[in-house]
Amino acid sequence: MSGSVDGIEGIYHINLNCRDFETSLAFYKKLGFEVVMHFPAASNEEMGRGLGVSGQRMFGALLRLGTNRLSARLDLLQWTSPAANNDAAAAVQDLGFVRLALWCSAPSFDSVVDRLRASGIAFIADPVRIETGAEPVRFVCFRDPDGNIVELVARPAGKDAGKASAPRTDDIENLTGMGE
Repeated sequence: MSGSVDGIEGIYHINLNCRDFETSLAFYKKLGFEVVMHFPAASNEEMGRGLGVSGQRMFGALLRLGTNRLSARLDLLQWTSPAANNDAAAAVQDLGFVRLALWCSAPSFDSVVDRLRASGIAFIADPVRIETGAEPVRFVCFRDPDGNIVELVARPAGKDAGKASAPRTDDIENLTGMGE
């Protein structure tokens, strides 16, 4: 593997800080996330030292989507000390992590969108279809309770139809403009 660091195997979790843990937890549960570990309100000196934050205090939970024990988790936290120092979520063009993209099978995309809409989730726009050069990709975006963008992508069927796998790399690279 050219350019890789031997021993790194994947993403363990992505941290998402929120203003109101219970509201955000309810939102992510609507999307199918399940709590795999709770973090009670506490201050942990070692964690603070590791994160470079002294006197930290937070609470939250580690969430997982699906049953694969190796799938990446969402580390949902509400900080009480130090408090968040920003009032708004990042815009899609800002630096840093600004969008969480989830995927579903192409055949279930419309029914998932309908269920999310029925649960009260408001979409930024109606679902769109992007011609990628390989297979068309459909997606829709919405915001979580703190304004963070969440995207639902319909996994192109193609040769991966019926398999529980992520979207094909060539389709995603074409969608994002990163392909050749």
